[in-house]
Amino acid sequence: MKTTSFIKFISLFLLILFISCEENDDESNENEACELSYLRTFIQDTDGSTSVILFESTELTSESDVKYFWSVDGIAQEDHDTTLEYTFTENGEYEVCIFAETPECPNGVEYCDTITIEYISDEIRCEISHTNTVIQNTNNSTSVILFESTELISEYDVKYFWSVDGIFQEDHDTTLEYTFTENGEYEVCISTETPECPYGVEYCETINITSITEETSCEMSIIVDQMAN
Repeated sequence: MKTTSFIKFISLFLLILFISCEENDDESNENEACELSYLRTFIQDTDGSTSVILFESTELTSESDVKYFWSVDGIAQEDHDTTLEYTFTENGEYEVCIFAETPECPNGVEYCDTITIEYISDEIRCEISHTNTVIQNTNNSTSVILFESTELISEYDVKYFWSVDGIFQEDHDTTLEYTFTENGEYEVCISTETPECPYGVEYCETINITSITEETSCEMSIIVDQMAN
């Protein structure tokens, strides 16, 4: 009897131990399945005024579609997949988080990490643009436009290269005065390159000329013909 009771006790103990281990394994597997993390890759930015980072998250295994929610310093982003490309404009520390919830992980899963941005320089911004001003023309047969560009900060002399519809102009400073003789759309570009901006900088804008009319010249032609007769 004692032997039988001992065997029953041992069997019951082993059964409880097996069930306990099985529950621990299930809990461990569930914890592993409900985990997120991400890697980050620095995307080289040419002008030094911003820092672009690509975040790539691990994926949750689920029978349902999974939406991922990213945030930077608590501000939600529009990306809802496993990647986030974010442009930082100021140096400092930022907390980047990713969150997801699935039927298999009803309590939700979140992973946050702090990233330090220190590559941004406010001293040199490799950006240019230009504005245009119509110079009043009296005969309406041409349209004269003055283009004025912003300047790049550099320790060296900077040459600016203007083009109109791909045709380079002789002006090499921050202004271009151009005479249009026909209506239409024209692409006006300015480009330059400095030691501080070795990749070059270019800005293009399309301008629409509509003020040119040939009516005046036609009327003058008719008047001259009548006087000759």
